[in-house]
Amino acid sequence: MSRGRSVRSRSAAVVLTSALVLAIAGCNITTVTSDAGVLTATVGTNTTVYWYFFNQDFKDFAGERVPGFMVTAESVYDIATVSHPGSKYFKIKQTLNEHSEVSGSGASTQVLLKPNEFANQGDGLRLNALESIYFVSPGYGFTWLTGGSNTRVTTIAPSDLCGLFVMASLDEAAFEDSGFYADIVNTSDTYDCSSDTPVSNQGGPAGPPGIFLTVAGPVGRSASESPVYYGADRVAVTSTYLLTVTRVSNVTPTITTLAEGTIDADGSFTSMTRLPALAPGTYNVQMVGTHVNGSTLQLTSQVTIGGLGQFTSIGANIPVIR
Repeated sequence: MSRGRSVRSRSAAVVLTSALVLAIAGCNITTVTSDAGVLTATVGTNTTVYWYFFNQDFKDFAGERVPGFMVTAESVYDIATVSHPGSKYFKIKQTLNEHSEVSGSGASTQVLLKPNEFANQGDGLRLNALESIYFVSPGYGFTWLTGGSNTRVTTIAPSDLCGLFVMASLDEAAFEDSGFYADIVNTSDTYDCSSDTPVSNQGGPAGPPGIFLTVAGPVGRSASESPVYYGADRVAVTSTYLLTVTRVSNVTPTITTLAEGTIDADGSFTSMTRLPALAPGTYNVQMVGTHVNGSTLQLTSQVTIGGLGQFTSIGANIPVIR
């Protein structure tokens, strides 16, 4: 199974959850590049490309999985989350049409995918108003995107995808396959979600600058060593950031610094750290940075820890600007 990629990786992998459709034996993995929030795949004369986004937990599952006889691809997510409950994975189908952004010709034809522009059109599956870009069914249950809804995807923000491994294939199939798992394991390319250039077809401005924070979870997983993904997009250069976890208490709160540093010259970065072992209780995981106008940006996710050290709830981010 040939694999050729040239991707600038900016961060470690990210954790998430979702449904699954796999590629066939001898899957046609194609060259992918990632830069400034835009993905590019070489499609040649093909008119459809399948994009796969996944995290390290799913890679670990793929490395251990022995495909079952006639196991449908849609069933694999439920299997993966039993042995690797932090698994995050989903697939996007992009069919070239008159609105697709392409370059080159013949075997060298390339197509762009701009996750920065994804906006749900009302059916829970379509991601772009003009281009033919869809979640592959079953496209429901993306609780990491919806904050708990198991009915449909609402909106994807670039920060939801930051640092995820990304792979593109020109084939698909209905059943799991060991060759596909091998490609998952071998993938080292990640999605660079930073956007320093316009991302709309009309040349309009990029999305609003800011910070992002994702407590991976999921609920039921041990909080100890659980990933926390964080970063910034076009904030004040050379400003500082601070990531902390604080126990909510009537007495003096205990504040633990998870990460801190200085934003580099492009004002953007993505990174990952892990939570320490946490005693049962309620905690605020908080990311703080500085807007280009000097305002303080703050995101806080409140989590609760059960008696076995596991997540019992993970709250949506609460933004504050001051």
